[in-house]
Amino acid sequence: MNTTNKRHMNTKLSNLTRNVYFDEIPLDEIFAILRAEGTFAMQEDGTEWNGLLCGADGNCVLPLYGSRYGMNLSWHKMEMSGRYEIVVYVN
Repeated sequence: MNTTNKRHMNTKLSNLTRNVYFDEIPLDEIFAILRAEGTFAMQEDGTEWNGLLCGADGNCVLPLYGSRYGMNLSWHKMEMSGRYEIVVYVN
């Protein structure tokens, strides 16, 4: 993966989440963006990430296959609406 791929992913991720609140964390959409650029979020054993995100607030960094980059994902469930604010980017 090169910096152009990284920039494309970050643009698409930003377009997905900017000024939008979600009923659930949009992992399918996020992972589709990664796959479109030829990568995926990995587990420690090198396989595709398959896990749970727990809690009303949290963050995680998932390494990306075939690169030195990672995907940073943060979420916050708003108390009044029960919807999630998502921040996601590749660094």
